[in-house]
Amino acid sequence: MKAWCDPATPQQEAQTLLRPAPDGVLTADKVSPRVNSVGNNDPNLIEPLQELF
Repeated sequence: MKAWCDPATPQQEAQTLLRPAPDGVLTADKVSPRVNSVGNNDPNLIEPLQELF
């Protein structure tokens, strides 16, 4: 992590730190369009959107 955050780390070295996340670590959920406004800041913004039907 230190090398990634250090602006003195050469680009080629930093690129070696990039790799895909392991399967099952990341998820994708629909969220409210309210997330698009910086004026909204509440815990409900990270809740998955519930389908109505």
